Amino acid sequence: MGLTIRQTEILDSAARLIAEGGMQRFTLRRVAAELGVTEPAIYRHFSSKHEILKAMLQRFSEGSLTGLLDVQSRSADILASLQQFLANLFSSLKLRPEMSALLFAEGMFRYDDKLADVVLRRMKKTQHRLTALLARGQQLGQIRSDVEAENLALVVQGTTRLLVNKWHLSGQESDISKDGLALADSLSKLLARS
Repeated sequence: MGLTIRQTEILDSAARLIAEGGMQRFTLRRVAAELGVTEPAIYRHFSSKHEILKAMLQRFSEGSLTGLLDVQSRSADILASLQQFLANLFSSLKLRPEMSALLFAEGMFRYDDKLADVVLRRMKKTQHRLTALLARGQQLGQIRSDVEAENLALVVQGTTRLLVNKWHLSGQESDISKDGLALADSLSKLLARS
């Protein structure tokens, strides 16, 4: 996703507004004011608020999926790869808490077909890559094989989503990186072939 400098500034501004006050705080008028430009200037870079949200979702999704591919290709230790992916994800969310509001609050996009499609595609890609990673672990004898890899991927995704939603709803009062590492360790114990 090739973004101009101004598009990146707009996305960063929108992200800050969401982090400060949720989705209801994010308006094009506020983005323009924060950047010291007029609202029509924003429209030269994005056709709508919807397009900004879509770009934000795609930007973060590409980064998290790239992270999964990176750890997957670097190690033959599948459980270590999974733990590294989760550690990277939780560290990213700690640095960019507004992304949890976008990525893990699907209900917000339920009635917006285009944004729901972006979120659904991201979820499917993540599930596909996690399934492939876990299936490889099963073939190598590192991951339990009494449960289908696709269902194990759902367990990983579901527990991750629950932890992030809990953290987000609590106002990020806990250390998501620390809690995420504990979750990754527990998941490794559940997934490991005994």
